[in-house]
Amino acid sequence: MRGLNAGALRDSFSVITRSIERLRELWAATGGERVDVLDDLMRYTLDVSTALLAGHDLDAVRQRDGAGLPRRLPLVFEKLGRRIASPVP
Repeated sequence: MRGLNAGALRDSFSVITRSIERLRELWAATGGERVDVLDDLMRYTLDVSTALLAGHDLDAVRQRDGAGLPRRLPLVFEKLGRRIASPVP
């Protein structure tokens, strides 16, 4: 896995810093409006995880077009939870 490579581990701080900076810029641009923190932190976690484990900069924090993985991820977890709790596969 790329995420366990020594070079990737050295770069992990810069990946986390880049994603948190995007989140900070997003929140600063709201002008005092309410922020959906849960959604933003899910996108931040997705950004960091994808960058560290797959080496791909997804930029889900700034992706607000309503398409793609950030929109579908809650559905995946919902289906997965139902599947795990199901007595019969």
